[in-house]
Amino acid sequence: MAPAGRFPLHFDAQALGAEVPEALAQVAAIRAHWPDLTGWVNFPLFNETGAPDDLGLALYTGAARPTPQAERMPAAAAVVGRLMAEGFAVQQARIAVLGPREALRCHVDMYAADRLIVPLNDQGDAFRHVFGEACVAMRAGELWGVAGHVCHGAAHIAGTGHRVALLVDADPRASTAPDWYHAPWVVPAESQVARPALTAEKVNEINRLDDAEPAWLLAPFEYDLSPEAAYAALVAWWTPRDPERAAYWARHACVCVPT
Repeated sequence: MAPAGRFPLHFDAQALGAEVPEALAQVAAIRAHWPDLTGWVNFPLFNETGAPDDLGLALYTGAARPTPQAERMPAAAAVVGRLMAEGFAVQQARIAVLGPREALRCHVDMYAADRLIVPLNDQGDAFRHVFGEACVAMRAGELWGVAGHVCHGAAHIAGTGHRVALLVDADPRASTAPDWYHAPWVVPAESQVARPALTAEKVNEINRLDDAEPAWLLAPFEYDLSPEAAYAALVAWWTPRDPERAAYWARHACVCVPT
């Protein structure tokens, strides 16, 4: 099976896009409480308790409960309801936001789940997902599946705007997913992003930066480069400068939890 696929369901892009300001307001409120919080930020629409500050991601027994944010984003909540009606035992539904030149670095998911993604907005090919060797641009309202055991990540490579998406995790043990989910996954040609080759000149340019870490974490989204190769380059950059930091990234290449 391909590590990602676009499904035949499509949701109202205009209604979802109208909720982007609410998502950005939620993120602004979160950052007001945690001023040092940068990069990828998410908040729950549905979870185990219905509490807005419950960010746990472990599988649990029982049905997901809506949080107060679900009431403020009814179009996104309606997508979750439709997926439940389709047979998915939803456990978590989150809104995830990336700002300009930010990435959710490439990783393997912490637990096995049926992961579904619906973008609320798009900005051409600037919102990108990497799944192993593949790079994909998802459009607003599309429904995608992700194989969480493959090293994958998301990035917004443009210098302006925000990428806002709905992430839904369902328990595969309790779901009765529809036939379209179990059919062979396909990434349509129009969704594939052709990245330029990473030349020796560009490698030297990145390595001359005072801090090359953000550039190497973004590199798989901008160049024809696997996540594993990008992490290896990051380790190599750190090795003569800070061996402890190099060892950190050697341990955390494609690993989600930063411990």
